[in-house]
Amino acid sequence: MGSNASIYVRTNPKSKCAIFVQYSNGAQSHDSGLAPKTADAYGSVAWSWTVNGPASLGDGSATITCLYHARSGVVKADVKVIAAN
Repeated sequence: MGSNASIYVRTNPKSKCAIFVQYSNGAQSHDSGLAPKTADAYGSVAWSWTVNGPASLGDGSATITCLYHARSGVVKADVKVIAAN
């Protein structure tokens, strides 16, 4: 715990995107690094956050939703929290 995590997606340029991270124990991450973002001119969006607080070891998920005009897309990725060496 206390380590950094990051995720990167490509979408349409200027899409409005939000991320939701949930850990294996059901806790949600509320780190300031997970604020909604707008994709750059190339469609790139990245988030970095610190895994701490309510996170527990094991598998979790990150769900990213992007909105472009009247269309939306959702992608879900696995998040695995492991013990630091």
